Amino acid sequence: MAALTEVQLAELKARLLQREADSQRQMDELVASLKSRPPCFADAAERADYRRRQELAERQIQQLQTRLGQIARARARMTRGEYGVCERSGQPMPLARLMAMPEVTTVTKDSED
Repeated sequence: MAALTEVQLAELKARLLQREADSQRQMDELVASLKSRPPCFADAAERADYRRRQELAERQIQQLQTRLGQIARARARMTRGEYGVCERSGQPMPLARLMAMPEVTTVTKDSED
């Protein structure tokens, strides 16, 4: 696979920025929901359901924080001219993989075949 063209890099950068904005928006919404005042509960089942939803939101925030970190790392690699190269093998990454998940930095075994 050849190095990425300027047009491909521009498209991938736009995708990274969009994923970053979407992820940040989702995280902001989840954080706001966690900070909101809990409702008045009628019974223990409602309290348990509320707590379950809070825990789910906390896990989603952690996942979004991880994604935002990956995006920042990919953008830094772009700036250094290292983007699109697998961190493990040093080989160019397939364009289809980068288009699907522009924040990835390695090629999985499945996509190497």
